[in-house]
Amino acid sequence: MICPPPVPRYGLKPLPTALSLAMSLGLLFGPADPLWAQGVPQGAAPVGLRVTSLFDSGFNYVDSSYQTTPGVNEGKRGDLVTQLRSALQINGRMGRTRLDFYYALDAYLHSRRVAGFNNNSVQNALNASLSSELLERWLFLDATATITQQLVNPYSQVSADGTQYNSNRNEVAEVVLRPYARGVLGNVATYDLSLTTDTVRNRNALATNSHSNTLALTLNSMSQGALFGWGGSATAQRVEFSGGQASDNKRVTASLLVRPNPEVSGSLRIGRESTSVGSVYNDSYNNWGGDVRWTPSPRTSAGFSMDHRYFGRAHQASFEHRMSRFMVRYSSSRDVIVGGGARGLGLTATLFDLFYSRVPADNTDPAARAQEVRNMLIAAGYDPNQVVSVGFATGGATVQRRDDLSLNYVGLRFTFTLLAYRNDSSRIDQPAGVVDLGPVHQSGLAGTFSYRLSPTGTVSLSGSRADTQGTATQPGNRLNSVYLSWSERLGRLTTVSANARYSEFSGSINPYHESAIGASLGLRF
Repeated sequence: MICPPPVPRYGLKPLPTALSLAMSLGLLFGPADPLWAQGVPQGAAPVGLRVTSLFDSGFNYVDSSYQTTPGVNEGKRGDLVTQLRSALQINGRMGRTRLDFYYALDAYLHSRRVAGFNNNSVQNALNASLSSELLERWLFLDATATITQQLVNPYSQVSADGTQYNSNRNEVAEVVLRPYARGVLGNVATYDLSLTTDTVRNRNALATNSHSNTLALTLNSMSQGALFGWGGSATAQRVEFSGGQASDNKRVTASLLVRPNPEVSGSLRIGRESTSVGSVYNDSYNNWGGDVRWTPSPRTSAGFSMDHRYFGRAHQASFEHRMSRFMVRYSSSRDVIVGGGARGLGLTATLFDLFYSRVPADNTDPAARAQEVRNMLIAAGYDPNQVVSVGFATGGATVQRRDDLSLNYVGLRFTFTLLAYRNDSSRIDQPAGVVDLGPVHQSGLAGTFSYRLSPTGTVSLSGSRADTQGTATQPGNRLNSVYLSWSERLGRLTTVSANARYSEFSGSINPYHESAIGASLGLRF
């Protein structure tokens, strides 16, 4: 999480290797959480440090049919792909510090050589979070680090997994550091003062790197249980891009808080905002908005928030209902994303991301919550790093609208998750060197079903459909994919698995049909 080091105020350094990033994270922060392959009983709290390493070797035979020229089918071609994975996971708590750390290095070796392609490839995956109480009940630190695979151009070819040749893939590393202080000002108000730094590096030269600093102060009246209260906030943000462009945003807001009963709360707010996003000058705008939240029971909640800002209307809406094993959730959001990070509203999402945002946030400690979610998925026989929707790097300031509907069920032997989503995005500035793709409209469905055959064996079936709508200047595309897998744990350290996959990509740029079967052997120690 402190690696790569913060980018200097002017100028961006090239992307460091993922391995050095992962090693630095491990050395600086030490412990993390259980590895996706060696489960830890759900709800179990680790004592001290737990370090688990994984080596996995697999073979996949891929039979594909491509069209590199529109209307011309090149016929079927076979390829034997060897996949080697080395992974490290650390989890635990030391004093007032908790860390969840997962890093994997995947190598894909192809028997078939295709001219014009980088036939063999190496991909990195990182998902790490740290929470630390630096000074008791006053100074804290939250840190996250990710490495994800995204698309450079959503209108170009989309791959179902890493075994395919695809020059449209981009590896994105992002590090977010947030030190903050919380306390009480006399007997009048509580305060939260934070500084957030966000550094984004892209391996693909067509994507834009960025670095941002955000200083924020929030005040709230100490009026718990009162009908009315007050609040205020002030933020200042600066974002710098690798092409030399920078943008600033400053915002001040005052709020009236209302809580008529324990189940209902809301607020009204007004403010002023100054920004240079999308302009060479700072322009000022009036802000106004409000929110309401309804929580009739610990298992049911709904909320809606709306603000009028410089880019138009922003909103957040959610509804959630949980039962003992079943959960339904709907969320809708429209906001501006400044920078090219992996945390945009419509970017790549894994099963871990999906469940993390939908598991009850009873524990606000990000690292502890990440550990709980990972353990739950492992116990159900899932790979937490399985991708359910693929996104693309935005690069500049982008207004994004995202709608999600999800159903999750976690049973004793049967588990499933269903997700329907829609994402609309449009650029409102143009950093140097970034290609403007125009408005992008994407939608998709994803589902994963898992059944525990025995205490050591699991079979799972997953399917997905991802659509990118065409425009007057850009062709649309669709990717359908079905994946069937079986795994069996042989003793405490060894797992064997087999899988089959079928994918179909339709569009004007290199459409294809692909079938694959494979097997792997994993060792954990």
